[in-house]
Amino acid sequence: DVEAGLKYQGYVVDMPVRLNVAAYHLWIKDSQRTIFAISPTNSAFTISVPKGRTYGVEIEGSIRPRQWLDLGLAFSYINAKYTDGDIILFGISQVIDQVPDTPEFAGSVFADVTMPLAGSIEANFHVDAYAQSRTFLGPQSIINAGATTPSYAIVNFRAGLEHEKSGWGLTANLKNAFDKVYYAGGFATGSISQLNTRIPGWPRTFSVEVSYSF
Repeated sequence: DVEAGLKYQGYVVDMPVRLNVAAYHLWIKDSQRTIFAISPTNSAFTISVPKGRTYGVEIEGSIRPRQWLDLGLAFSYINAKYTDGDIILFGISQVIDQVPDTPEFAGSVFADVTMPLAGSIEANFHVDAYAQSRTFLGPQSIINAGATTPSYAIVNFRAGLEHEKSGWGLTANLKNAFDKVYYAGGFATGSISQLNTRIPGWPRTFSVEVSYSF
């Protein structure tokens, strides 16, 4: 693999800024993947794909426009494919032609607000959003047409109070705030059962955390 990157930490118009950028290219030989086949019963087999290549770009950065406000983002672009996906399994020719569980685009943004309140109490508020493009569930398109997880986006919130001197903290979390139905993965078993399975992600979830430092 080959990778080139840039790291910067400094100031832009008196605002603290941090930025990381990386571009990479990988040449891959004999990567292992799982496929499902009937021989003679329904089974999962680990196979080696002769050749593949992956290249992409990753960007991550943050800025503090105010003493009480932090903003940040992360983004990735991945172009992954098999350049030679011809294999033989039990004397039968198979074609491995798509890389599963690898979104082409993914990214997130966040904002953190920190405000002092009465005494030594500090309030903090966090919001972040994450999105990604569709992914394939299995490495073979010809026998698993449509076996994908759709693109999705979710938003999370967190709010808390901390008392620096005494060490206590109270935090409320809200994950998947808009109750978006999305899928975190799945199994491309259509070739053996005519049924592909998607695994749903977390629904809207509330939680409360209490902490004490001493």
